[in-house]
Amino acid sequence: MKKAGALVALIAGIFATIAALITLFVGGIGSAFYAHGSNTVIGLGWGGILFSFITIIASAVALGAKSTKPAITLICSAGLGIFLGGTLVALFMVLSMVGGIINLLAVKKELPAVSSVGKRPLTSASTSTNFCTECGAKSTSSSAFCSECGAKIK
Repeated sequence: MKKAGALVALIAGIFATIAALITLFVGGIGSAFYAHGSNTVIGLGWGGILFSFITIIASAVALGAKSTKPAITLICSAGLGIFLGGTLVALFMVLSMVGGIINLLAVKKELPAVSSVGKRPLTSASTSTNFCTECGAKSTSSSAFCSECGAKIK
């Protein structure tokens, strides 16, 4: 799921870049004819380019990341692109944000459990694995009897 979310965001970022270029083109045509608000459209186009590039970079990093930072960066850049990139860019940035959320949830599932004391990953030292002397099945040190044959664990 982690790679799927990052790939969705990457593809959406590429399409958002194309949409930003279209926005710049429309703003440039409007500016050539001295249309009212064409400078705003051009500004939105440049905002779309900026946040599309950030989205592409963050999603490429999120493909192999083991932390949540690239996914959070991806979600933030998609959110800013929705508001500062124009309507066409916003369509693809919503998809990019969904990919970032999928990636974030998948990365959180992969992170190791953390103890409340010292912020260190929990190890299996508290539940070491033993083997039954009767049947050879695995059992934890906290078990009094074998779960396979019922023999008493020493």
